[in-house]
Amino acid sequence: MRKGSWFRQGQNVERMNLWHSLGRAWAELSAGQAGRVDEGAPGQDRMRLAHGPVQMDNRGDVERLLPDILGRALARSWIDQDFRGRFTLDPVGTLADYRVQLPDTISIEVGLTDTLRPRVIVYERDRVGRKRRLLSLKLIMTADQ
Repeated sequence: MRKGSWFRQGQNVERMNLWHSLGRAWAELSAGQAGRVDEGAPGQDRMRLAHGPVQMDNRGDVERLLPDILGRALARSWIDQDFRGRFTLDPVGTLADYRVQLPDTISIEVGLTDTLRPRVIVYERDRVGRKRRLLSLKLIMTADQ
């Protein structure tokens, strides 16, 4: 795996899908189609993190499914202060509230990059408790003319 890369080689399609999903999520949010967290149960608002319950049982599921979900969470946290607060304090718990279940070996850290961009790092713990960085995402907004 290349240092600083999100995915292993051959997973560029998933990287492109992440950006398309992030663009769709941003379009939904910008168009005012997103519900706020306080409009009902987290799994019931209109800005879903996933379309239905998601159960991830292993590393492969996490690498395949979680980047899209985290992209939507990052997009939402950009404009929804209540969601950002919950997601920053307890990302795994917030995902569980939205019916996204992760393996017990997975942990998530939410923070800012050196340039103050939101970022998410996903770790997997091995049998002896060492953390291995599985993937990372950061939200970068660009303006096109």
